[in-house]
Amino acid sequence: AWLVKHPAGDVLVDTGASRADIRPYWPGNTEDIRTVEEGLADFGRTPADIRHLVLTHLHFDHAARARLFQNAAVYVQRAEWDFQNNPHPFAARSYDPEFLRGMEVVLLDGEAEVVPGVRVFPAPGHTPGAQAVEIDTEKGRAVISGFCCTEEVFRRKGRVPGIHTDTLAAYDSVQKVRARADIVIPQHEPALESVRQIP
Repeated sequence: AWLVKHPAGDVLVDTGASRADIRPYWPGNTEDIRTVEEGLADFGRTPADIRHLVLTHLHFDHAARARLFQNAAVYVQRAEWDFQNNPHPFAARSYDPEFLRGMEVVLLDGEAEVVPGVRVFPAPGHTPGAQAVEIDTEKGRAVISGFCCTEEVFRRKGRVPGIHTDTLAAYDSVQKVRARADIVIPQHEPALESVRQIP
């Protein structure tokens, strides 16, 4: 989960998930590092303070804690919303519509500005409706990838996220993020677990 402090209302990108949240969806070992509530508290925020919640995609590890943010509008690409509600059997285990039940969901069809200087754009491949988040900063455009990968995907040409529904779209999305970003923030990069703030 990433907090974007903004005068038009703070934006949270994804919510993460606890070990307990993940257990029904993922058979592998997991470890609690830090809750989204603890991370927000570092910046004097609570879930109730968040007005804009961008979900890069609706997999359990990115959206499981969405219902904590009852005061937020939730921004999702329509393609992702539709896929979640009618998933391919191979991918169905990664989705749970209950995560967003009763939430104010804003369905997007392509690129959109959430607040001034914070935009989303489609980055499909990992999932059909994944979206990346582009943030104007003093040091250039920072882009949160929108798909699950490590920094290595951006360092080595020809790489794609390890899990994807469309290999060609995943490749194109990596190139799109690379082209738009001055600062790339890959989701699932272990080195970022201990980083409090991106400069």
